[in-house]
Amino acid sequence: MVDENKVNKDLSKNVEGPKSTIMIDNKEYNLDSMTPQQQRIIAHLTDLTNKSDQMRFQLEQLEFAKDSFVVELKKLIKIESVLKEQD
Repeated sequence: MVDENKVNKDLSKNVEGPKSTIMIDNKEYNLDSMTPQQQRIIAHLTDLTNKSDQMRFQLEQLEFAKDSFVVELKKLIKIESVLKEQD
């Protein structure tokens, strides 16, 4: 079984000039000796890993923004409530 996260990390760690390797199930493979189809699959795995990392990052931003809006709404409701009590 190919661990997508490990594939991406191994690709970035093991690139040494023209020879790059990848670890799959604790076995090292030379990318240059792989078929074009195998290299294409690795490219897909790398791209998908990058996209999922970007989505996690964007989700963090969205969650933070949402929480900020909730805080602001609560603050505005409290201010309105205080103002009504003063009337």
